[in-house]
Amino acid sequence: MPADFSPYINLKPLDIEAETVYLGAIELAQLVLPDLRLRQGTVEDAIFQAMAYTTMLNVAAINRLPDRLMSGMAALLGIGAVEGEFATLDVDINLYTGESPITIPKNSVFVMSEVFDGIRYEYPFLTTQDEIISSTSSASPDTITLTSQKVGIHPTPTAGDAVTLLTVNSAIETIVVSSPLAFYAGDNPEPDEVFLGRCAAALRSMNATLCTADQIENYILTNYKIVSKCKVYDLMNASNRILQTDIKSVSGITRASSTATVTSNSHGFSTGNLIKISGANQSEYNGIFSISNVTTNTFDYTVTGTPTTPATGTITAVRVNDDQEGNVYVMLYGQEKVVTSSEWTTIKTDISGRSIAGSVRVSWSLQPPQDQRQTTKDREQRQRGDEIKDQCFRCHGHLQIKKAGETREDISPAGGTRRQK
Repeated sequence: MPADFSPYINLKPLDIEAETVYLGAIELAQLVLPDLRLRQGTVEDAIFQAMAYTTMLNVAAINRLPDRLMSGMAALLGIGAVEGEFATLDVDINLYTGESPITIPKNSVFVMSEVFDGIRYEYPFLTTQDEIISSTSSASPDTITLTSQKVGIHPTPTAGDAVTLLTVNSAIETIVVSSPLAFYAGDNPEPDEVFLGRCAAALRSMNATLCTADQIENYILTNYKIVSKCKVYDLMNASNRILQTDIKSVSGITRASSTATVTSNSHGFSTGNLIKISGANQSEYNGIFSISNVTTNTFDYTVTGTPTTPATGTITAVRVNDDQEGNVYVMLYGQEKVVTSSEWTTIKTDISGRSIAGSVRVSWSLQPPQDQRQTTKDREQRQRGDEIKDQCFRCHGHLQIKKAGETREDISPAGGTRRQK
């Protein structure tokens, strides 16, 4: 039976507040001393409050212990969490005419701004070394590379957008996003639940040889971070052979000698596909057959015996995974992108060498699944929305809603300021 570590993934909902411990301790003490009444400012009350706070910390630590154990086990297996990546941005800088070269010190803060839904967001970037600026011509400015102050995905700027240096320097005339654009958006850290889920999948897939579809699926999800979703079908198991989205209605089957001709409008099948025919009252028509003479609305296959023609019943046709190379069929979706042929070839070669199924039939998605079909701008907007809510809850305990005509200045997701009118 596969190992299931899901109960250890997240025990944080079992955390308790210090107030709950405090009131529970008083209630318990009153069972022994019914007349006990704690008053603020007394030694007894201070002891109870200190005890409650310490207990709250201990409970929180215990509830996070399984996660740390899983992290340690994963480290022993060579599985690390995705820590995220910093964004990088190239900017062009030029000085006023006649100015002498200047040095911009390491860790100087530059701010890239963007307005979204009427709110201005500021994203700080830093220099990673001392930068010497000498150009006084906007036609040939000096270009430097900045690194984001925080790990995570940043919105894509437009070439020529103004960038602000927080340290005032009167010699600088302009600072703009370089053209052509040289920008890397960064990457978000892997959520704890995703990382711990990969750890559990790794433990389930531990075997020198991949023997089952589940082991292959867990192996791919554990070892290839480019893959966000994976499904492996066991073609030796009839229940896994059907691609249910391919089910077609059959309007009729006629027979001439041993050739059955199926009529199914716009069936989409191709010559050589394995098609499962079901629902015919004459059992000879039912089964899995290789089809030929395919047209837009018809195809042929060979039947045995002499069943009545035309066939009767509520008949359907569905393509099965017509694997000719091995015993499993693998389908992948990339991490917010399509898995490329070269990436797929690498994965196929790996799992083929580890699988007792021999050569593995491989398929990849031509586009991400529905929940990943979004433009880069959509992802950035959704990401900013999530960050805004998270920042508001962490800073204020509630999400503030702007009223008509109100102006508000607050902390932005990137640690700067945001202004709304």
